[in-house]
Amino acid sequence: GKSPIQQLIYLRIKRAKNLLLNTRWPVAHIAAYVGYPNIFNFSKRFKKSVGVSPSEFRK
Repeated sequence: GKSPIQQLIYLRIKRAKNLLLNTRWPVAHIAAYVGYPNIFNFSKRFKKSVGVSPSEFRK
């Protein structure tokens, strides 16, 4: 029920959540790893999808 772009965003955020919980990588590194070279765009998309910022999610 998702468009291809929505599915891609979903998978990127899912992977980022896993990395935030299971690695000590900096948020900027995780953002680039999942396909967001701009950390601001990543943080904005993450907060919109999850409800909290990546660093808050990690805590």
